[in-house]
Amino acid sequence: MKTRLDIQVRQPFAEGSIQTAAVAKVRRLTTEKSKPVKRWWQKEKPVGIEGGDSQDERWTSFDLPGGGYYRVTIILPRGEGIEREFLVKKGNIHHESIKMDVSPHEYLGWQQFAGIVRAKPHTSRVVAGSMGLESTHESTLLEKGMLRMAHHRENIPQGPPSVSGVFLWEGINAWRAWDNLGPYFPMHTLDWAAQSDSEYVTWSPDMPTYELGAHLVDNLRHWHYHHHLPRSFHFPRWVLFEIGGQRTLASVPWAWWGNNPRDKTESIRFVYDRTRQSPLGEERPGHLTLSVQDKQWFGLLEFLGSGRLNQADGMIDKVLSRENPEYALYGKVKGPLVAVAGGIISIARCQSTQQQTWDPWLDNLANWFPRIPDGPILLGCRRAAKAQNLEQLQDAFRRVEEGVYRGIPFFSASIAMTNRALAQMSDVIPEAEKLRRFIAPVTARIDPGQPFTVISLS
Repeated sequence: MKTRLDIQVRQPFAEGSIQTAAVAKVRRLTTEKSKPVKRWWQKEKPVGIEGGDSQDERWTSFDLPGGGYYRVTIILPRGEGIEREFLVKKGNIHHESIKMDVSPHEYLGWQQFAGIVRAKPHTSRVVAGSMGLESTHESTLLEKGMLRMAHHRENIPQGPPSVSGVFLWEGINAWRAWDNLGPYFPMHTLDWAAQSDSEYVTWSPDMPTYELGAHLVDNLRHWHYHHHLPRSFHFPRWVLFEIGGQRTLASVPWAWWGNNPRDKTESIRFVYDRTRQSPLGEERPGHLTLSVQDKQWFGLLEFLGSGRLNQADGMIDKVLSRENPEYALYGKVKGPLVAVAGGIISIARCQSTQQQTWDPWLDNLANWFPRIPDGPILLGCRRAAKAQNLEQLQDAFRRVEEGVYRGIPFFSASIAMTNRALAQMSDVIPEAEKLRRFIAPVTARIDPGQPFTVISLS
């Protein structure tokens, strides 16, 4: 009879579920009688995480070599992992549901899982002012549902948050957006509802409909954006956030789902952390994060943003095999931005200079979507890695240069790859160093810890 451990991870305050969210590593410690094992045994698999409202009973199963004590480590995109130890008797099937820490910020469940926000409030006490409450613990109030907007700490800059759609240079002038990020032209104020407390401000804007998804993907195929269409104004490529004296520009991947069905729990969410997470910077204003809550890609995108892809090989294989990025180019699965994410990940983990099955669709991505700067950049970086002579390296440089002249990429990783590739080429191609200096104003201001491009203007 098999000995098996079934694992489930739950995030009580999150909505829906993430099918591939973390990595579960199971290691055998001792026998049932606490004696040392004769042979090392360890296995890891990607694991999903269920939200508090999820009705699914998904379990990740591990066939064990025998009874004994086992340690389970859940590797998350950021921060420390979760560790548990269990006794599994020989011939038994042991079910274990691992519950993540509950955050008082219940509407930030997935952000907490990803390590974007803290599990506990940064401040321990607030003054409730007109509520007639003094020196009350914020966490208690939040858990009871009594507090939704608390007075901010006096040392944090004040002012109502402002969210605006902005217009950067487009078409043949798109390259000018790199030049000190300007000029950019505010188009209109976005009327997004916000949830707020003394720690965070969050925005969950309406998502594009099925028909609008097709329209947004179509815009990526043409140089000229149809600004005269009213629906385009609801989903601007660039959104400016002004809050607490801070100004942040975010590249929003509205076309992520393309013209494909989207689950009602899937969305793009913006979170402004009023205070830095580091204790050394707690007196300073916080920062904005953008997350795409896609039940299949959210975990992998956050591993990409945190730089922990090397800990998520099994997750990468599962996601990319389930959603071939090549199909995304044809709109068969999602939108072309999924193909960009797949391309970044494929290039990052590829150690070979030999032709790969995904190399041809990098060419397609670069050529079919002129409004996606990431396409030529990925193709150029890949060709640079494969270059065997100066001519091939110059061809790679021209591709990277083409991407830069298309404007600022959707993904922060594309910007980092551009900077790194140009630095490596500069020894033999003088123009590469000039181009690297040209993009420096943006390179120095991006948040490298996020998958999508978020730029500080303050």
